[in-house]
Amino acid sequence: MSTLLDRAFELNPAMLAAAIELHQRGEVPSATQMIDLDVIADNARRTAAAADKHGLRVYAMTKQNGLNPFMTKVMLECGIPSTCAVETLQAHRIHRYGFPLGNVGHIQNIPAAQVPAVVAMRPEFITVYTYEAAQRVSAAASQLGITQRLYVRVTNQAPTGTPIVGVDDGAFSGLVGGWTEDTCVAGIRPLLDLPNVEVAGLTQFSAISYGETGDPSVVKPTEAFFTMLRAKELLEREFGLRDLHLNVGGNANVGTFPVLAGYGVTEVEPGVSLAGSGGFHAKQDMAERPAQVVVTEVSHYWGDNVYTAGGVFSFVSDLYDPQPMSAAAGTDLDSARGCRIPYLYNQMVDAHGVFGPGEPMPAIGDTVLVVHHPQAFLERGYTAAVSGISRGKPRVEGVFDAACNQLDEAFNVVPLQHTLDRLDAVGRYYRDEN
Repeated sequence: MSTLLDRAFELNPAMLAAAIELHQRGEVPSATQMIDLDVIADNARRTAAAADKHGLRVYAMTKQNGLNPFMTKVMLECGIPSTCAVETLQAHRIHRYGFPLGNVGHIQNIPAAQVPAVVAMRPEFITVYTYEAAQRVSAAASQLGITQRLYVRVTNQAPTGTPIVGVDDGAFSGLVGGWTEDTCVAGIRPLLDLPNVEVAGLTQFSAISYGETGDPSVVKPTEAFFTMLRAKELLEREFGLRDLHLNVGGNANVGTFPVLAGYGVTEVEPGVSLAGSGGFHAKQDMAERPAQVVVTEVSHYWGDNVYTAGGVFSFVSDLYDPQPMSAAAGTDLDSARGCRIPYLYNQMVDAHGVFGPGEPMPAIGDTVLVVHHPQAFLERGYTAAVSGISRGKPRVEGVFDAACNQLDEAFNVVPLQHTLDRLDAVGRYYRDEN
């Protein structure tokens, strides 16, 4: 059975070799999510083509990649039409670089004071969970003289404290809001009377499940997804609405697009799949290849355990990975192939990544590589975008802090215009490759 790390060695060893080389030269710092732009471009083209085939519009979910603007720029130039921001903090960081927004607020109502700024970004949709949230969007849209389309969310989960209802239910207690199926008609009806907003669709997370085993062959919609479908029919019938949009996030990728389109989904929000780092990529060949790796280094030992520099282990997941997660360590690709250290745990604040002993043991200063189901927006480490890996000429296009600011060699924030200029150049290069 393969792990995500195994798949990276098999399908993109050049990325791992470049990660070690650039880290050992000091160009990619420890505690970095490194992104292979060449493979990102290929994954984006495959995703865009599959979405077009099935009549789906793609909003790229870039939180897993720290919202790295070089990655976003390359995806947009390679056929992905827009982005999404699950929370307002991300919307500001995406908008900073001039990128379009497809959906804002998937898991969070926009804070009251920030509604005018977000509406002025002109997203295609804003997700609202309450009448009050819709009312604020209405007021801001009225001020601008525009009509803002809204997604509403109808959930299948009761307001309980259970951590996760279940993989096939598709409901996570910390990611709920909106209306229930039996309250959605009465709750959403007042939104129809608000000026300058249009209830145009529904959104749901999580919509697709690979089951408890993570087997892609048993992919199926979740109960949360079917709740959304029933709510769509109910709202259309009760309010006389037509052709409400359906937006889904979670496990959206080239492999699941046919299923989603078959149920009438109109917008999808692929995330980890764009970097080939969903846990399901460990189980079988999929359209997307690995394009992201955690890069850190051996800091010290305590007993037999290996401690690495932290900052990238706040969210470590081997979700659906069939084998326990491990890292590779070495000073070149060959030595890294021969040294695996098992991941053990991290503390509440990940000052270190803690790994078990390897055979052979890595040396202090060796590069440590981890490939897993990432959520870089939850971490305090860096992201680094690297071009030219497939040509054997890796170039670090930019190292960014956790707030999505590009840093110079002294780790000071560079002027925004510098980043924008380089984004344009890199974007043109990958666009011309098409």
